[in-house]
Amino acid sequence: MDFNKNLTNKQITLLGLAQSTFTIIYIVLIALVLFYFEKILGENNDLFGIIGFLLLFVISATTTGFLVLGYPLILLFQHRFREAVLLITATIGYMGLFTIILGITLSLY
Repeated sequence: MDFNKNLTNKQITLLGLAQSTFTIIYIVLIALVLFYFEKILGENNDLFGIIGFLLLFVISATTTGFLVLGYPLILLFQHRFREAVLLITATIGYMGLFTIILGITLSLY
C-alpha cells in the first residue's frame, strides 16, 4: 500500500472494516484466554494470577490501540487529517455495528 497516495472513501471504509474486524478477533481470543484463565494457571494463582491479568491487560490495550489508531496516526503525521478522522470514525462505526449485532444475537438466546 502506498502511504503517500490519497485514500478513496471506499478504501477508508474497507480499512475501517478490516481494522475493526481484526480488533474484534483479538478481543475474542483474549476473552477465551480470560474465560479459561483459572484452568490455565490452576487454582492457586493469587499473586501470579493478578500479575498475569495486569500484563494481559497492558498488552491488550497496546495491541488494540495499535489496531485502531496505528494507520490513522500515520495519516495524521502526514497532515492528512480528513482521512485520519474518517478512518477512525469508520473503525469505531463498524465496531459499534458489531456490538449491536452481538447484543441482538445474545438477546435472542
